[in-house]
Amino acid sequence: MSDLNIFTSATKLLSYIVDWMLLVFDIFALIERTEIGPNGFEELRKSIKEGQDFTKDIAAILHERSELEITYAKHLSKLAAKINKVTRLTLGTTQHAWQEVALQMENEADTHRCFSSSLEEDVVKPIKVLLECQHKQRKILENSVDKVFKTLNDRRNEELKAKKLSYACARENERMQEQAVDCKLNKGKLLTEKDIHKQNRWGPFKVQGTLEGVDDERTLESITNKRLKG
Repeated sequence: MSDLNIFTSATKLLSYIVDWMLLVFDIFALIERTEIGPNGFEELRKSIKEGQDFTKDIAAILHERSELEITYAKHLSKLAAKINKVTRLTLGTTQHAWQEVALQMENEADTHRCFSSSLEEDVVKPIKVLLECQHKQRKILENSVDKVFKTLNDRRNEELKAKKLSYACARENERMQEQAVDCKLNKGKLLTEKDIHKQNRWGPFKVQGTLEGVDDERTLESITNKRLKG
C-alpha cells in the first residue's frame, strides 16, 4: 500500500501544479488586458485562446497517461494470472516464491489502476469542466463586446459623416458671406433667392444681418482688406 500512497500523493501534487498553471494564465491575461491599450481585446482574446488550447493539450496528454496506466495494470493482472495458473500445476521448492511474485504483480496492477482512476477523476475531468465553463463565459463576454464594438463603429461612421457635412456647410457659409461682402462693394454678382435661402439655412447669420454688419465704413474696410490679403 505504500506504493499506492506514493501514487496518490503524486496525483494530488500534479493537480496542484495544474491549478497553479491555470492561475498563472489568468494573471497573464489580466496583465495583458491592462497594458495593451484600447485595441487590446483582440490580443487578450488571442492569449486566452492560446491558453485554452494549451490546457486542452495538457488534458489530452494526462488522459493518454491514464489510459496507459490502466492498460499496464490489465497486462500485469494477466501476467499474474498466468503465473498463478502455472504454479498450481507444478510442484517444487520455488512454487511459493512464484506465487508471491504473482501476488506482488497483482498488487502493483491495483496500484496502477488506482493511479489511473485518480488521474482521470481528480485531474483530467476537472480540467475539462473548467475549460467548458470558461468557454461558455468567454463566448458570452465576446458576444457582448462584439455588439458594443459594432455599435461603436456605427457611431464613428455617423460622426465622420456629420463632420464631412459640417465642413461642407461651413465652406458654403463662408462662400455666401463672401458673396454678401462682394454685393455690398458692388464687385460680385447679386445674391439670388436660392442663395439667400442657403445663407439663412446654413449660415449662423442671415444675409441681411451680414449686410447690416458692414454698414460701418471701418468694418467694411477691414473685411475688404482681409479678403485682399487672403
